[in-house]
Formats: sequence, structure tokens, C-alpha cells
Amino acid sequence: MGVEAATLMAERIEKLVKTASAGFVCWDAAPPRNESYSQHKHTILDAFNTGFAFCRTDTRSEWLVLGQAALQVVRNLPAFERRAPVPCHPFVYIGKLNGADVYVVSRNSESFQIKDAEYFMGLDDRAAKGAIINCLAFPGDKIDETNEDDPPYDDDEG
Repeated sequence: MGVEAATLMAERIEKLVKTASAGFVCWDAAPPRNESYSQHKHTILDAFNTGFAFCRTDTRSEWLVLGQAALQVVRNLPAFERRAPVPCHPFVYIGKLNGADVYVVSRNSESFQIKDAEYFMGLDDRAAKGAIINCLAFPGDKIDETNEDDPPYDDDEG
């Protein structure tokens, strides 16, 4: 995704995230007793799909804005396609997940922030809000898989 396209999407997404009235969904980070975290983390996709359904998606123009806890889960999913970060204030475009554009809030953004355990999903004209409950990863704890070689996402290129 180019900078110009990402910036135009970011402006639209920022407005939608601030209202996020299509619905609310929770994902429980704690796996059931009979399931490992490595298996359980894939169920976050069900939460995202529920949010997209609240938005009445037709699977075009889907996007996600991830807090740090959701990012930690998503970046370890095989379906996540990492792309070169594209700064588009207040977000940074970081890749694709099952066809949806994935953004995080830039660390340099002072005007716009979301909580670590929040995530948003939407499309052209509506958005839904999500939250991670029983979030074991923040602050400071690691769930069981991290990618410490990943750079932080800033607005600055490079």
C-alpha cells in the first residue's frame, strides 16, 4: 500500500474508530483447559469476523486497528502477511490478515491513542470495537510466543 492511499484510508478509519457503533466483541486470551495457547490464539480471528459481521461486511475494504495486545497475537498468526510499515498518521499500516488491512497506532501519535487490549474492525462506513479480556501479555508479561526481533512501529520511515 502506498503512502497516499494509506493516508486517505487512515483519515477515514480515524473517524470511524472514534465512533465504532456497529457492535462490540470480546476475545478471551485465556485458553480453555484442554487447549494450548498456540491453538487458542487462532480464535481471535473469530472475534474479528464477528466484528466484521456487525459492520455488515461484504469482505471488501476491511481493516483492523490493533492495540499492542492484539498486535502481539496477530503477528504470530500464520495468516498475517507482514508488509513494510507505511506511516499514515496517526496509524502505521503493517500488513494484511485474511485480506483485511492491518494498522497500529503510531508511537509518535499524541492526538490519537487506543488501549493496549482494544482493537477495532470495520469497512468503508462503519466500525466495531473489540477488547481482549484476561490479557496476560500486558503490562510486561509474555504469553508464550513473542517476536522480539520486530521493530516498534513509528511514523518515521526507516
